[in-house]
Amino acid sequence: MKISEIMKSPVHSIGPQSTVQDLDGLLAGRWISGVPVVSDDGERLGIVSKTDVIRRLVEDPDLYRKGTEVWRIMSPDVIWVSIDDEVKDVAKKMLGAKVHRVLVYDGAELLGIVTSYDFLQVVAG
Repeated sequence: MKISEIMKSPVHSIGPQSTVQDLDGLLAGRWISGVPVVSDDGERLGIVSKTDVIRRLVEDPDLYRKGTEVWRIMSPDVIWVSIDDEVKDVAKKMLGAKVHRVLVYDGAELLGIVTSYDFLQVVAG
């Protein structure tokens, strides 16, 4: 089974200068847990999730009040896979990297996102 069969598309993203409040609104409004951080010209800069926000809140309880920008809390290490990759190989890659989401590309074009939840849906049938 190819990863394209379980990926979600389109991918919602956020800009690096967006605030944590903006991120919170996007995640809650779309019922998602993380998004890629992309520059205005489409360059992939990182990925940010609810977990990143929670970790930073522990360190800095004033995160929201300060209007902290997303680039300050994002993870710059983005795991990406090819649209032609096998589901099993992507699962191994995610487990090895200890991540809950990967971006799916066809060349330079972002086509989808796959999360650990998507794998649970496959297993559950």
